[in-house]
Amino acid sequence: MTPISNRQAPVTRLTDPAAVQRWLEDDRRWCAYALADLEEPFWSHAAFWVTAQPAPAVLLHLALPSWAVLWGHGAPAGLAAIVPALPSRPRAANLMLRAEALPEFARWYDFGEIEPMRRMVVTPATFWPASGAGAVRLHDPEELTAFYAGRAPGYDPAQVTRGIYYGVREADGRLCAAAGTHAVSPRAGLGIVGNVFTEPAARGQGLGRRVTAAVVTALFEQGCREILLNVRADNIAALSVYTRLGFETHCDFVETVATARPARSTLPQAGEHDHFSPRVAR
Repeated sequence: MTPISNRQAPVTRLTDPAAVQRWLEDDRRWCAYALADLEEPFWSHAAFWVTAQPAPAVLLHLALPSWAVLWGHGAPAGLAAIVPALPSRPRAANLMLRAEALPEFARWYDFGEIEPMRRMVVTPATFWPASGAGAVRLHDPEELTAFYAGRAPGYDPAQVTRGIYYGVREADGRLCAAAGTHAVSPRAGLGIVGNVFTEPAARGQGLGRRVTAAVVTALFEQGCREILLNVRADNIAALSVYTRLGFETHCDFVETVATARPARSTLPQAGEHDHFSPRVAR
């Protein structure tokens, strides 16, 4: 543990994954990504800061080579105590928070578009599997990189080798729909679905539902107890697909690109957000 403090509250960086997990298990569905970050390849890039005063809160700074994430859990007052105590705040980050905590971060960051998001979850008891006919397991990161180009900012080729991807092909062999995993956490028994995309010309045939069902089925077969995803709260078509598969709403939150304040000279230059990578299913 690395203790630091501001004038109001002691803040500690936790360096033991088991200790971090104890702070996250009270709402493991909201904390699913953070629980997955307790394992490699994310753990070595993650810094978890906690405070118990004036109210319990956890802040994650995930500093990956091409993009950064700030994510918070707990009381807004606790998060407000952590942020100014950090020894180094990112200049730009993908910020994921419950809406009530956003004003506390506005003291330190300017925001881009604030996207309304929804966290959904399915379990073996609620899952309504669709027919997986025609969905095939995908193993080629380069093929998926070409398929998702400019259309799935959350896609990382490394997800293919460490996770699960399924797709549907046209008669000529070209992909027309695909879905996969952002992260899988055997430690927590969680799988996180993402990068669900169907070519516009192939929509209306249930392909998105089919490839998502194939991924979820494979995750349950691997031992995951809960499968989660993020989706824009106003994406009615995607919400319908996931609801028909048995996904249920766990909570709403917001996502935005945050840039550091107040010195304008320290703000990112044009193009610095090119690697922004939201953790969203569709």
